[in-house]
Amino acid sequence: MKMKLFKPIGKILLTVVVLLLPLQAAAEQFNTYFGDLHTHTGFSDGKEGSSPADAFAQGKNSGEADFLATTDHAQQIDSGEWADTQAAADDYTDANFISIDAYEHTRSWGHMNTFNLPELPPSKMDKPEYYEWISTYSDSISQWNHPTSPSDNFEDFSNYSPEADAVIHLIEVINGGNNFESSYILALDKGWHVGPAGNSDTHTDNWITGYKVRTAIQAGSLSREDIFDAIRNHRVYATEDGNLQIKFEMNGQTIGSKLAMPDTRDVFISVEDPDSHDKNDMITTLEIISNGGNVEETYNVDRYSVEWKVSLPESSATYYWLKVTNAGGEIAYTAPIWMENSGEADPDPELFMRYQDF
Repeated sequence: MKMKLFKPIGKILLTVVVLLLPLQAAAEQFNTYFGDLHTHTGFSDGKEGSSPADAFAQGKNSGEADFLATTDHAQQIDSGEWADTQAAADDYTDANFISIDAYEHTRSWGHMNTFNLPELPPSKMDKPEYYEWISTYSDSISQWNHPTSPSDNFEDFSNYSPEADAVIHLIEVINGGNNFESSYILALDKGWHVGPAGNSDTHTDNWITGYKVRTAIQAGSLSREDIFDAIRNHRVYATEDGNLQIKFEMNGQTIGSKLAMPDTRDVFISVEDPDSHDKNDMITTLEIISNGGNVEETYNVDRYSVEWKVSLPESSATYYWLKVTNAGGEIAYTAPIWMENSGEADPDPELFMRYQDF
């Protein structure tokens, strides 16, 4: 009798609870870590006689970054050098610094860094074959490097597939002194889900210490696992100012999030540069950018610490990202927040189990 009386009520309660569940939970709080995801050593065409161990040691001991990847050209590394790279990455990783073993796959159609993959690639692969190969390693992470050189934006970012999109997570928007903003916009407009990286591509022994450009990663902790998880979720930004702190949220969700085409698009931005002694580091311009490079809103300031709240009108835009410029002309690019038709939220399984027996 009790079951007959309460089961319909339980279904009603479940329906109510599911309807009340937000499509997006409140934004989590993450730490921001700075480093470089594109460097070379003497194992390929970097500083002669240098090794990944040298790069990791310098990155770790300098105190100027939180992580470093060595990405020697795969076609120039032998199996012994690859094993040494992996061992050195483990040796120089601790609670305060993450060393990452990776390689750069170098072909005429473009150069790509691949991380978290246990083996080197077969030496000759065209672009579709390489995309298919890395897709078989679901935990791997790949990055398009300097996208207009030597290729033409990887053939305008053709060969899209959901499988490739699930492992290609980064695009190098800053490479040394070169910026690839138009390539970033083109890739996003083609439907790829990628976040921007800012790397040195250094071929000398100035790892971390000789430049300001950084990839910033917003992660729960400084561990290889959390760093990779943050990249897969596109909680990244590229910056020419090596310690610029950026928070970009929409409806309480941070960069890399996917919102279900919300009616309201309330943006909160916080940008801070700790170098208040340097006039060139003063923040001057914030721009919210959407499809096709359209500048939705601009905020001009002259401060080292800025907060900005703005509501964007409902539109057909499928993504928004933030561009920050300082008085010295240095630029930072955040990952997007995407607007996607994700459908209705699935019932929370714990809530379902809690109410189904009423």
